Amino acid sequence: MLESDKPWYEGMNDEAASLWRKFLRLYQTDFESFSYNVRIGQGLDPGPSASDATRAQWKALTSKRADVVATRAGQTWAIEVEPRVTARTVGQVVTYRHLLPDHWPVLGTLVSAIVCERCGYDMGQVLIKQNILWFKFPPAGAPSLPGTFLPSAGVPLA
Repeated sequence: MLESDKPWYEGMNDEAASLWRKFLRLYQTDFESFSYNVRIGQGLDPGPSASDATRAQWKALTSKRADVVATRAGQTWAIEVEPRVTARTVGQVVTYRHLLPDHWPVLGTLVSAIVCERCGYDMGQVLIKQNILWFKFPPAGAPSLPGTFLPSAGVPLA
């Protein structure tokens, strides 16, 4: 089964999953693996007065979670899937860039990326300065893709 044919992706709502499938239809063959809702960081510990089960649950609930961690030849990608890029989205991706190497087996270069429907000019400038790739799939029309990572020849864009 192709990755884009999965019925759901852990941690994604229907809108995010639909957007993610658009990315996958162009790029899934360029990647070796995809992990979803990846917990990054230590989370918060309520302290020794809580039971071990409560402590573990609390840590899991309060850890950061990347939508997707994907691998391809010599690269690990931290990907956030959001309809509209905001400062919060950028902050999440920058945070994952710093935490992921301590909590996940990063292979080679770590690449930060966002898959979105909309990205305003100001946010685009921030993404460029932060070295974050973004893949824009607007509700109508052709996608806007980073020139440094175009899909394989012969892959239809619509």
